[in-house]
Amino acid sequence: MLDRPKMYADSPETLEAMLDLLDEILGRHGTACSTPRVFHSYTDYLVDRGFGSASYCSRMRLDTPHICDDEIWEGLIAAWREYLDISHFREDV
Repeated sequence: MLDRPKMYADSPETLEAMLDLLDEILGRHGTACSTPRVFHSYTDYLVDRGFGSASYCSRMRLDTPHICDDEIWEGLIAAWREYLDISHFREDV
């Protein structure tokens, strides 16, 4: 999903909602690669990054009204890669 996001969703907001749901599943059931989590949830990650309780997409649209969807796609994917790396699949554990 992170490599080819437009295959899975028609908008960044839709993809973010799908990834958030998958995160909930990972949080409850984990995987063979799961590690102790830095953030309890994606929302905790966003709060830590200064987004408040808003989603990544909504915060970007509010803060940068003329931002194009491609920029939101790129930022959203980068944010999710970072979040997953530090909260589900850390290598330093």
